[in-house]
Amino acid sequence: LLAIVVFVMHKKEIYTYAAEHNEVTITGLTDYGKKQMKLIIPDHIKGHAVTSIGFHAFVDCKNVQEVQIPATVKLIDAGAFSDCKNLKIVNILGETDIANGAFEGCESLVEFHIVEGQSNIQSSCFYDSGLSNINEILKSTDVISDCMFLECVNIQEVVVPGNVRKIQYNAFGYCYSLKEIVIPDSVEELEDGIFWSNDDLTIITSSGSKAEQYAIDHDIPYEIRDDL
Repeated sequence: LLAIVVFVMHKKEIYTYAAEHNEVTITGLTDYGKKQMKLIIPDHIKGHAVTSIGFHAFVDCKNVQEVQIPATVKLIDAGAFSDCKNLKIVNILGETDIANGAFEGCESLVEFHIVEGQSNIQSSCFYDSGLSNINEILKSTDVISDCMFLECVNIQEVVVPGNVRKIQYNAFGYCYSLKEIVIPDSVEELEDGIFWSNDDLTIITSSGSKAEQYAIDHDIPYEIRDDL
């Protein structure tokens, strides 16, 4: 079925969008919208729920510094905010799927807030971003996907929460500042190559855990803590 694409050009309107089956996908910004530094994505447009942020919808938007995404949004598509170099703060008010590279290259990103739950955060989502504290993000997913935090050079410490079951390939590759990661025994699967080029890393885990065996197999320094 053919989507009805509506380009909103009124000077006071901010977003362009596509509407289909009473649902709205945000596809980009109007010329007026491109001047905005803070974007509050609406939960409805003309009575229709806003359910997704489209592919590359805000790619390389130079002015945007803060974004709020409503709970109605169930998909942030691939590259939606990629290379938004000045984006600093993201607030996501509901569980959602975040597709590949959605926030890739957001080098100024320092705050990312998302509700705890079962959001599906896909590969390379935060690749080469400015994030340093990712613990809140990890509470919203059970898989740390491949290349999820690749080249996030500001991350120094990570505490993996008990909801995480799997850490995939290169999830923390080339995070040169990462010194310590706490991995509880709830993590049942760790793929090869999670920590490429993290030469100063120490894994903290419990005795007999999969993380302990991973550290032994990959010659990574580790410490045992009984309180995990």
